[in-house]
Parts: sequence; structure tokens; C-alpha cells
Amino acid sequence: MRKILTGIVILALVLLAAFLLGGLWGPKDFKMQRSVDINVPRALVYKNISDYTRWTKWSPWAGIDSNCKYDYYGTQGQVGAGYKWKGNSKVGEGDMHTTDMTENISLTSQLTFIKPWASVAIAGFKLEDGPNGTTSVTWTFSQAYSFSQRPMMLLVNMEKMLSPDYERGLANLKAVSEKQAINQPKMEVKEVTWAARTYLASRAEVKIKDLGAVFQDKMPKTFIYAKKNKFQLEEPPTGLYFTWDTSTGTTDLAIAVPAKDAYRASGGYTAITVGHSRALEVDYYGPYDKMKAAHDAIHQYARDKGLQLKYPNIEEYVGDPGEEKDPNKVLTKVYYLIQD
Repeated sequence: MRKILTGIVILALVLLAAFLLGGLWGPKDFKMQRSVDINVPRALVYKNISDYTRWTKWSPWAGIDSNCKYDYYGTQGQVGAGYKWKGNSKVGEGDMHTTDMTENISLTSQLTFIKPWASVAIAGFKLEDGPNGTTSVTWTFSQAYSFSQRPMMLLVNMEKMLSPDYERGLANLKAVSEKQAINQPKMEVKEVTWAARTYLASRAEVKIKDLGAVFQDKMPKTFIYAKKNKFQLEEPPTGLYFTWDTSTGTTDLAIAVPAKDAYRASGGYTAITVGHSRALEVDYYGPYDKMKAAHDAIHQYARDKGLQLKYPNIEEYVGDPGEEKDPNKVLTKVYYLIQD
């Protein structure tokens, strides 16, 4: 009996010693990254990684459990946005949310795993200019190990476990993004000279989500007011955006029509002059609710060229959707003024 007890004590001491040595010599952390070049603008890739509702289209884990439950929270595309998931034993349970981001450049998220085992990790993306006009995407993963976790990590090859998923996910992201790009109109950004214009305008801070309704209400009223008071109007009707605040969901907007005698404005209307400037222009053909692609193209061009932009941003509504039934033939000229 004594020999058995002695053996048990010796085994326990050996295991304890192995645990302590593993804690001292085992890895303190793990870091991995994988990259891919995607033949689309940065803005499109960034949208697919910063909006977690889009992850089901490319994530390597999305198809493992068709009954997995997702609970999205926060404003997608902003710091604090995230989602919780709860699936089978292969998917587990956890939470992922954005902790830091720079639009079209980088994104960092915290991963909190609840099941099958509890742990915390950091995942990130970095977007850079790739060869031949592509976007180079690097997906990173890092995790720190406590003293008690280090012995086990001596026996686990994390890179071998995770790298196939990361590589498959990046391949999916590339396929999804490039397919989306095929269905989007090409945006040619031109450097132009903006000639000074004076507008008869109705200006107010409005909710971004209400823009369509605001234009439908205010634009006809502006024309009625102008006709009644015999203003010398010119074309085209215009939107002047003096702010665009996604944190509050508001924009300082002027619904305007060029008019040389706008100085006579009164009764809630005002004269606004946008002075001579260098500018970037995109001729956008398509429905108004898809116009963000034109704005994204201008922002990308400005970043690539190192140009500083200034307000107001200008949309000239050249085409009339009331006359042209095909929305893809309706022209809007989008201008951003360049800061000298």
C-alpha cells in the first residue's frame, strides 16, 4: 500500500513540476496573420469587414452550423458594434465587437469566447494598396496566455488549427468582394475647377435617414417660392452638405437652386455662395440610394493623392427620375471641394 501511495505522490510531484515548468517555458502568447490581394477598392472591402451582418457571406465559420443564432448590436460600421453567437459544439458561443477603426485602413475587434472554453483574443484587419491597383488585406489574430494555460499550449499547434480557416475566409472575402464590384458602376474621379455659384436655398439640420422625404418635401416648395417671387433660376437643383455626422445621424443640408438674385431671399430661404475652388467630380448614373459609391470613390482618390477636402459637398441633380424611368440613366454630378 505504501508503495502505491509513494507512487501517487511521486506522480503528483512530477505532474506539478511539469505544470510549473510548462508555465515558465510555455508560450506567453500567439500571433498569426494571413494576407490576400483583392481586385476592388478599399471602401468595398472595408464595408464587408466592418459590418458584421455581412460576415455570413464570407466568414469561414458561417456555414458550420446552419442553426447558429446571431444577435447583432450597436451601429454596424462603427466602434462598439458587434454580435453575439450561439451555436453547436463546433461553433461554440461568444461575442465579437469593434474596439478601434480607421475608415478604409484598419479595424480591430475583441473576441470573447464563452464555449467550448473561455478565452479572449484580438482580431484585426489592415488594408493597404496592393499591386496593380488591388487592395492588400491582412487578417491578424493574437491571444495572450495565462500561466495556467501555457503548459497546454505546448501541446497545441494553434497556427495549424487556425490558418486554414483564415486562408479560406480571405479567399471567400476576395470572391464576394470582387463579385460585388462587377455589379457596381465604375466611378471615374476627375480633378476639375469649380466655378463660383450662388444659390437660393432652404437650409436645416436633418436626419440622414430622412433625406429622401426631406428632398421630396422641400425641393418642390423651393421652386414654388422661387416662381412666386420671380427669381432668376438656373439649373440644376442641388444639395449642399455642410456636415455629415454618422455618430448623431444628422447632416447640415441646404436644398438649393442656382439663382443670381438669391440675395432677395427671405421667409426661411437664404442666399448661399460656394466660391471658386479646385474640386473632385464624379458623374454618377443610378438611383439616389446607391450614391454612396460615388462619395467613397472620391474619398479614396483624395487619400491616394494626399488631397484635403472641405465642405460643402455638392450633389447636382442633372437627371430627373420623374422623366427618366430607368434609374441607372439618371445623372447626378457629385463634387468635393479641395482644400488649398
